[in-house]
Amino acid sequence: MSVRRALFAAILFACAPFMAHAWVATPVDNMTTGATSGQTDSIADNGPLGASFTTNTGALSLSSVGLLLQDSASSPGSFVVFLASDNGGMPDTDISHALWSSGTIADSSFVDNGNGYWALNFTLGSTVDVAGDTRYWLLVQPDGVNSTQAEWVIANDATNSGTNDLSVEYFYSGGGAGQNGSGPYVFAVQDAPEPATLAILGAGLTGIGLVRRRRRV
Repeated sequence: MSVRRALFAAILFACAPFMAHAWVATPVDNMTTGATSGQTDSIADNGPLGASFTTNTGALSLSSVGLLLQDSASSPGSFVVFLASDNGGMPDTDISHALWSSGTIADSSFVDNGNGYWALNFTLGSTVDVAGDTRYWLLVQPDGVNSTQAEWVIANDATNSGTNDLSVEYFYSGGGAGQNGSGPYVFAVQDAPEPATLAILGAGLTGIGLVRRRRRV
């Protein structure tokens, strides 16, 4: 085996334990893998609405969140999306305690994805650190004087809602929480690669580059 191939194999072997966790691109995502049920819950009538996810393996740094809504661009209403901690099996609905908040989103900014739905994706301004083995909630609630016409789309089932890093458990509607039966709300939570892993991979790529350069000289 050449020196370059041996070095490359050694780097991959060393990085594997870190990559297995840190490069999970989307711990929760039924926006792309879970079919919609055709049902929705009204944010104005039943809100705040929420979907829970629980970290399984350890602390994560969340980099983005998303959810799928139905709405009307002619509505004068607005709503807000935020990440909340768990409070005894229920979400902390006090937005002043939010781990992250989207700010006001107007119904008039509705963008049809071609199927009558509105796929909202938010890149968090700075990553949100969450603890391991802990439940969190993605919540959406009305914001402003005029009631929003936005409704959160319900997934067809819960089979594609989580991975080894996160599990999806409960929905919150009408002031109460219940287990996801036929399916949770359609949403996604994405974690960021760990800095240590990026450093290891960077060092590995640098090493490979040096070997290639030495062989060319």
